[in-house]
Amino acid sequence: HAVKLLNLSNLPWGQVLDVVRTLDADVVGLSCWTANRRGVALVAEAVKVARPATTVVVGGPHATALPEAMMRHHAAIDVLTTGESDATFVELLDRLGRGEALTGLAGALVRGAGGAVTRGPKRGSIKDLDVLASPQRAFTTHILMTSRGCPWACTFCGAESSWGRGFRAHSNDYVLDAIEASLAKLPVRMVQIKD
Repeated sequence: HAVKLLNLSNLPWGQVLDVVRTLDADVVGLSCWTANRRGVALVAEAVKVARPATTVVVGGPHATALPEAMMRHHAAIDVLTTGESDATFVELLDRLGRGEALTGLAGALVRGAGGAVTRGPKRGSIKDLDVLASPQRAFTTHILMTSRGCPWACTFCGAESSWGRGFRAHSNDYVLDAIEASLAKLPVRMVQIKD
């Protein structure tokens, strides 16, 4: 799959619309946190106006916590992924590439004909995080995650709904390689661990 990563969060709305209008994509994936949920909805609508055939996929913590509400209130969302969506998104792209239906996709809610929404089975968490590609190898970023999950159960936090209960970490070698890759690309000597 040919992939393009865009950060639209700091652009004025007019520039966001310009990007959306020129974006020639079969699938657009949006990451939804509670703080950006309205912007995600507006971008999804803009994508559907500019390119109605584009499949709009939304995932992230807010989508995981309130999937039915998001699908009910935002008709521009075709697919909503829940929890860890790494494998779900790849399977979604593979299915679309083969012309297969998305119905029953594990870890996803899918809008079908007539707007009806179906939910696939739950998808389990990734056991070995080292199977994931390191973002620091592909992108210039000082932000690093060395683990997923949390052993605590704070009532105000969405970590459990996004990552599942428990704690999983990348191996020491994976983390050190990611730090080295990050520092080799950056003019500053700092990393920010966002676990």
